[in-house]
Amino acid sequence: MTDSWEKLYSECSSCRACPLFETRTNCVFGVGSKSSDILFIGEAPGEQETIQGKPFVGKAGKNLDEFLRE
Repeated sequence: MTDSWEKLYSECSSCRACPLFETRTNCVFGVGSKSSDILFIGEAPGEQETIQGKPFVGKAGKNLDEFLRE
């Protein structure tokens, strides 16, 4: 399974299929358990996500945290 995730990350970080690659600082791939039963997939990463290279760390991520707490 690790090989699959590493391959997917490699493809993500070198992707040029859309114009997002022109302005990205980091590939926003994901964090957490690779064997989780639940996977959250977001839209295009925002500024904070691109800077940190992590998903859901900006304003929308904070809203998601609040939603999940409820």
